[in-house]
Amino acid sequence: MFRVCLPFLAITTMATLVACAPNTRLAVEPSAIALSQSKRSIAVMKFGMPHEACKGHYLWLGVRDGNGHKQVARLQAPGAARPASANATEIELEPGEYHMLGYVCQRARSMIAFGSQGGPVTHSLASFTLGSGEVINVGQITAKRRAQHPGAQVDLAVADWSLDDLTRFKAERPVLFAAMKTRLLTVKIGQPLTASEKTERCLQLKELAATGKVQNAPSACP
Repeated sequence: MFRVCLPFLAITTMATLVACAPNTRLAVEPSAIALSQSKRSIAVMKFGMPHEACKGHYLWLGVRDGNGHKQVARLQAPGAARPASANATEIELEPGEYHMLGYVCQRARSMIAFGSQGGPVTHSLASFTLGSGEVINVGQITAKRRAQHPGAQVDLAVADWSLDDLTRFKAERPVLFAAMKTRLLTVKIGQPLTASEKTERCLQLKELAATGKVQNAPSACP
């Protein structure tokens, strides 16, 4: 939702959060028995900004927390110069609903960032759910700046992994691949609101109108 291109001298604080490191992978692939007995879950994904010269990619995951979200994990993937297979990330999580809160493309002397790292009023960019013991591939997440709004807007898209990616992952992680199911995450940037989301937004706007924070609720609200 937000893009920030930060000059090199202004990224010190954020750089400590996205310092160069290998991409996020499980230290050791679990055995089939351990995986079947586990009550935790594993999310697998790929993400990137293929049209940008990113040295590294960073994605913040969170959970609902009041009216906002709380960060629970930061995922890292190398830039486009690395083999495509290296961009696959894995993370073990408790079963539940998770949200993509923010994203950073680290360039040589600047960063492109959108979303946030969490907070009391943060919004979800995309979401997925994990059931107990599941290994879920949430897809290939691609971020792209909109040509008509290069300074402020981005689009997110999600798709299945390519056949090459799946073949490579099967060779690298045979146990995870055998247990893995693909359930693409739900993208919320550039997507129309669902009926329940419209209702929730209308209720929030009516409350704000009642307290004088906005003058008029949208005519689309009943």
